[in-house]
Formats: sequence, structure tokens, C-alpha cells
Amino acid sequence: MHKASPSDLSPLPEVEPPRDCPLCPRLVDFRMACRAEHPHWYNAPVPAFGDANAHLAVIGLAPGKHGANRTGRPFTGDYAGDLLYDSLMRLGLSSGQYGASADDGLELKGAIILNAVKCLPPENKPTTQEIATCRPFLEESLATLPNVRTLFALGKIAHDAACRALGLKPSRAKFGHGTVYEAENGIRLVSSYHCSRYNQNTGRLTDDMFFEAMQKAAAHPMAGERADRLTTDRLVLRRATMDDVDGFAAIFTDAETMAHWSTPPHASRQQTEKWVKSMVESDPALGDDFVIEKDGELLGKVGPWRLPEFGVLVRRDHWGQGIATEAMSALIDYLRTRSVPHLVADVDPANGGSLRLMEKLGFTRSGYKKDAMLYDGKPVDSVYLRRDL
Repeated sequence: MHKASPSDLSPLPEVEPPRDCPLCPRLVDFRMACRAEHPHWYNAPVPAFGDANAHLAVIGLAPGKHGANRTGRPFTGDYAGDLLYDSLMRLGLSSGQYGASADDGLELKGAIILNAVKCLPPENKPTTQEIATCRPFLEESLATLPNVRTLFALGKIAHDAACRALGLKPSRAKFGHGTVYEAENGIRLVSSYHCSRYNQNTGRLTDDMFFEAMQKAAAHPMAGERADRLTTDRLVLRRATMDDVDGFAAIFTDAETMAHWSTPPHASRQQTEKWVKSMVESDPALGDDFVIEKDGELLGKVGPWRLPEFGVLVRRDHWGQGIATEAMSALIDYLRTRSVPHLVADVDPANGGSLRLMEKLGFTRSGYKKDAMLYDGKPVDSVYLRRDL
């Protein structure tokens, strides 16, 4: 590994710099000092990592000394990588388990990681000239990624570099956590505070903040017209209204139905009313949820409440009748017509029925997280399953 060329390790070998890139004298001097101090580290320009057919490109700042500069893979082996790769797994954008080393077997699916600056800068602070000198590598990398729809920039330096690569002016497309801009070519730029140890430890960036920003980046704008109603042999799938509160209250207050849901049973009709209101008012650019109805009776809900996360909930007295399979199959066909690239399901491993249902529908297991959430005060694990559309 410590003698490998960036092109030997990259999914984009034709646009990588040489191992001994001479373009930035200060960075060359620092690289040589690191090689002398740590001869078994990678100590070279860090290549891209991920899927050459990616629809999401994560743009980082530069390699960390004890992370990518040591291991040769972006965000691998340092504190920032824990949150970044965990979020990618939760969104179905990776397969395997992140093990903080370049040989852990982790693969990215639908995502790729690039850096604004390829080489390790002293004190993690590249100069303006070094950023500009390295920009052609970022631009050439993006030019070789025909399916990219969104850039997800981590921090202001990455944001500004991404702006310039997209032809946006940083003075107009100002950096901020969760900001979204669109270039003339239709590619979106979503930005986040960097997932550095400092930002996490000071509370400037929480796990939830970072995940929500990445989820926004992964929820690519859908093509085609948004349907208000879909039909199957037995079912009508339609948009929610506030008249659905009582129907959903019967579901959300049932302890057995909610045993493997992400929240405990609702304690009041008001809680259900608030949930239905959020479904009615949800941003159509981020999700596409439907009510399941049969013979005029509300049986549950199905769809991605926030793309790409996909799920279904069916009233308990209709379990075992193929309702979930029929509704989800119809939704998958519909979302395919809207050019959604993939879906991901987050399932409690104790919920064997849901795991079998997802696998029957073509979802495959892509990750596992211990103590992924708290359910009624108790930690619950998650299995992540992905389906390409």
C-alpha cells in the first residue's frame, strides 16, 4: 500500500495525479517529511474512492494526517470517517462494514468520495493557491462521472471548490449547513459542516444534523410527474389528507403493530394528528409517501418518507394477506419511472417478517448497525437493505 500509485487504487485512474506530484512545493515538503517519519504510511495524493457510476459525489477538504494520508483511502482511519461512513451505510450507499482500514472490504454503491485537495496540508489548512492548483483534478474527476446528480460538500473549502467546479460563484452560492444550490447543468450542490472531530466535539455538528444533510443530498430530484393516485388489483394508493387521522390513530396506537416501528405507539390522537400533518405537508422533492386503501378503508402507508428510505406499515388485522407486498411492488414500479436510483430499508433484525418481505422484493442486505436507535428507552439494532432501481 505505501508504495502504491493513486491510479492503482482509484476508480478513476485516468484523472489521478502521480504518486510524487510536484505541483505544490509546501505540500511536497510536508509529504517527504511524513515519509521520513512514517515510512510505512501511504503518504501520497489520496485517490478517489467509490463507484465510478455514482449519482452522489461527496467532496471533502483534504486528507487527514492519521486518516487518509496514512491509509490511502478518503476519511479512513480518522474520527471524521466514523460518522461519514455510518451515514453512507444508513442511506444504502455502501456495502460491507467500515473497519477504519483500506482493506476492510467496504464498497460504495452509488456514491464516490473526492477531495478538494489531494495531498495532506500542514495543520489541515491548504493555502488558496494550493486549492486552486488542485482544482483541475476535482474538475476532471467530476467530468468522468456521467451519472452524478448531486455534490455533497463537507465544509466551506470543499463547498467553494465545488461551486467553482460547477460554474457557481461562491459569493452568491454562500456556504451554510444544509444549503442547496443548482448549477446550470442541473447538478445540485448540498453542503454540510465538515464531520471533523472538532465540529462534533463542540456540538456544532451532531450526528442527526449530518445525516439529515446527507439524506437531502441523496434524495435526488425525481423525474416525471408526481402521481396522486395509484391502483393495483385490490388497492388504491393515494395521498394523505387530514381526514385520515382516525384511520391512522387505530394503527399507531396498537402496540403489536408498532413493535418494530421507529417510534413507540402513539399516546394520543393529537400525536397522530401531528404525524399525519407532517405527511400531508411533506416536501415532494424529498419523499413520496402514499396511504394504502382497500374498499374505501385505510389500511396503512407505504413509500419513501425521505428518499431513499423506504418502508411500509399495515394494520394488524390485514397482516398475512399480501397487502404489503402488493403495495410495495406498485410503489417500486412507480419510483422506477421517476428515475429514483435506489431504495434502502431500515429493519429491526428481530422483525423476521419484514426481512423476508424485503428480500422477496429484491432488497439485499448492505449493512448492520448495533444500537442504531432507542425504542422506548431501549437500544435496538438495524439491518440495512438496498434495492437498485
